[in-house]
Amino acid sequence: MITVTKLDRERQFQAYELLRKLDMQTAATMSQVAYGCTTGAGWDYVCAQHRKAFDEWMSFAATLDKPGVDS
Repeated sequence: MITVTKLDRERQFQAYELLRKLDMQTAATMSQVAYGCTTGAGWDYVCAQHRKAFDEWMSFAATLDKPGVDS
């Protein structure tokens, strides 16, 4: 029997939240591209937010194979 600890559940939820945030930013980026809005401050903002969500996910993902590591 596999026992899931509270920390495991918290990390699973954190992973879910970060991936959901990345998914929303990816959708926003795709929308901008689909409508040809790839210049100006709006595009720069979307790209910056997408990069931030990606970096947050990658930082967290790097800790997944390290038990007991809090990010």
